[in-house]
Amino acid sequence: MEPEPLLHELFDADVAREIVMRISQCMHDGVVLKSGDGSVRSHNAVACRHLRVSSSNLLGTKSLDAQWQWIHPDGRPYPRSEHPGMRTLRTGVPIDGDLMGVRDGDDGDVRWLSTATMPIQLGGKRHMIVVFNDITREFDNGRALRSTLDSLQARLVPSEMSTIEGIRLAATHRGRGDDDVLGTDFYGPNVDGPDDLSFFIGDVFDRGTPVSTAGTLAHASLRALGPFVDDPEAMLAKLHAIVVDDSTDAAPSLIHGRLRRRGNRLVMSVASAGHALPILVRDGQTSEIGRPGGPVGAADNDRRPSTEWELFPGDRLVMYTDGITDGIRPRLTAADLLDRIPTNGSIDRIVDVLGRLVDPFRDDGADDATVLGFEVERTPW
Repeated sequence: MEPEPLLHELFDADVAREIVMRISQCMHDGVVLKSGDGSVRSHNAVACRHLRVSSSNLLGTKSLDAQWQWIHPDGRPYPRSEHPGMRTLRTGVPIDGDLMGVRDGDDGDVRWLSTATMPIQLGGKRHMIVVFNDITREFDNGRALRSTLDSLQARLVPSEMSTIEGIRLAATHRGRGDDDVLGTDFYGPNVDGPDDLSFFIGDVFDRGTPVSTAGTLAHASLRALGPFVDDPEAMLAKLHAIVVDDSTDAAPSLIHGRLRRRGNRLVMSVASAGHALPILVRDGQTSEIGRPGGPVGAADNDRRPSTEWELFPGDRLVMYTDGITDGIRPRLTAADLLDRIPTNGSIDRIVDVLGRLVDPFRDDGADDATVLGFEVERTPW
């Protein structure tokens, strides 16, 4: 196969130079040629636009020059020795997709450049070609999306929770690892009266926007209906109707329960909708309590019966999503999980131990994992 002819072989020097200039003007990428000491020897017009300097100010400069401040995406300074170009000059290894922020002076806007480098030998000396593209809009949009998702996630899995006197709550949540996906787990307590606390924890099958929407809908509905619907079974029936009416094609699984005073007794009622049953820790023993029921939003509207338990000081109740049992290999069964619970520990200790079961190095496709629990420290009456 014969080599492709070069421009200077097809045209005279002036025409070839004009062609290169026109091609350069059509590019979206800035291109600079740097010598061995890091100074700019040549560049295209786009490089000047991206860096907001004239050609005369760009030629001969180095990335260390005071007119630019370079930063990492997390805001740390980007030392000159770490710049992609300087690393390539030092090692001879090309770099692709390095992200750098550049600011003009102390108060200038930050522009984000995706940078690639390629070493080249000219006149027996190592030079370097640097190609960079301004991705500021994409970067800022990504940060705005992440901020929105973080705000929504904080509502679904709150770090601060209200409770009633004598009841200690604890929770932990580990995300799935995707920066641009809202987790599908949700939980929350509702203080519905001086001695009345409702609580819930849930997950949504599958993933994606409709699934996240279903979780958000379930969370908001449970909080809004909490003061008005006493029985967990009735609450799950109402939530089923809401999810079906919304036509999200997603079926949340969840536990809903309520703690309240009956005379001098503390009584808990709880119902499960396609969810792993809650675990009662009492006197050094663990046991699942409640009865299984169908998920809300499913085609068959199965019953989700409530069960009642009287609770005493020292009792701890633990609930979790399937990301806990699925987040470890081999997968934990419900019986395995019962054996992992430190029965003599506080609810904070139990929640921490179960949360740490999840493999921190699992792949991004893993489900998020949540544990919610409470401990009866004393009956306040």
